[in-house]
Amino acid sequence: MRTRLLILGAGLTLACPRSARAADPVRYTISVQPAEAAPGESINLVLRCRATRPAKNALNFEHRSLTIELRCRGSAGEPRYAFPNRRVRSEGDLLMREVPPGGFCELRAAEERQRKFALTELFPVQLLAPGEYEISYSLASENRQIRSTVARFRIVSRRD
Repeated sequence: MRTRLLILGAGLTLACPRSARAADPVRYTISVQPAEAAPGESINLVLRCRATRPAKNALNFEHRSLTIELRCRGSAGEPRYAFPNRRVRSEGDLLMREVPPGGFCELRAAEERQRKFALTELFPVQLLAPGEYEISYSLASENRQIRSTVARFRIVSRRD
């Protein structure tokens, strides 16, 4: 059996048999609209999962582990992260982390789920600077880890 290596993050490598990857009934994608914007303009991140065949317990974008990573290309700085499904609530001196239940769904063949985020709301300060950016996401459960491909977009200065 041939083996493929998947890079899941900084320094973490997981060996996965090719047949295990091929057996995954759900395909995950990422896109950014528009691919070029001026500082302050709305930029949308679109996450999609589509079943190639029926899938029970498919991870979706409501899962508590959803992590969105933004990196400025050519910058030595650390990436920025957003956790859109996690919230912090305060009651007096107490801070409580809240995560929604669920994050799994049943998908029929060719059925798709999608979720949109306004990147300028998730990263309001970072996206004021012109430059080229890369964005990706990850999802993880006890028995699955999904890391998206990287989508690229640009913030450009305009005279107007």
